[in-house]
Amino acid sequence: MALLGFLENTAIALKTPVAVVVLLMYTQPVWTALISRLFLGERLNAQKGCAILLSLAGIGLITEFWRESISGMAGPAIALFSGFLLSCEFIFSKLSRQKNIHFTQSLFLSYVFRLIFTILLGFLLSFFISDPAIMGFTLSQKTHTWILLFLYGLLPMCVGMMILFFSIKYVSATSAGIILLLEPLSAVFYSYLFLGESIGALTIVGGVFILVSSLLAMGE
Repeated sequence: MALLGFLENTAIALKTPVAVVVLLMYTQPVWTALISRLFLGERLNAQKGCAILLSLAGIGLITEFWRESISGMAGPAIALFSGFLLSCEFIFSKLSRQKNIHFTQSLFLSYVFRLIFTILLGFLLSFFISDPAIMGFTLSQKTHTWILLFLYGLLPMCVGMMILFFSIKYVSATSAGIILLLEPLSAVFYSYLFLGESIGALTIVGGVFILVSSLLAMGE
């Protein structure tokens, strides 16, 4: 989790277009299907395969990645590896449920280790990277920034992980990975609702693709 969070931000700091980063990160259903086959014995049937293809097409339409220009391959490669790490997070959650590890213990220990590894990664990489956009750190933040950070830690990280932990007991890891692609779709909706951003025709079509893929995943 520490490496995932570090790498996805590093890909953006390397001036990789956000649309490309999002697209490559959300290749995670493909990685999840492969890893869950190896470690969980889950089979990829035609319905799941169609759901994965539809979800990837939906993400592509929403991000409109083809409009972006890419300079260098380091950022995209890092974003793609982040997608692999994101799928590992789902696999670990599924394994935790199978081994009856309590949610509180799982969440607490995962974030303790995330903090430790984040500090270690920051220290080690500081010898190779000096870009303040990647390595910068300060506690001097405005009040509204602290409030946003608190809400970020509480809602998507704590509450979101709790919902994932309990729900993944009832669906396969691959299906969970597909359904969680509703995340970028919800981001589009919230940006429209709270930021006044417009929603284009391609975004609507992409959203329909993701909704259909989620229904296919839930109906396996």
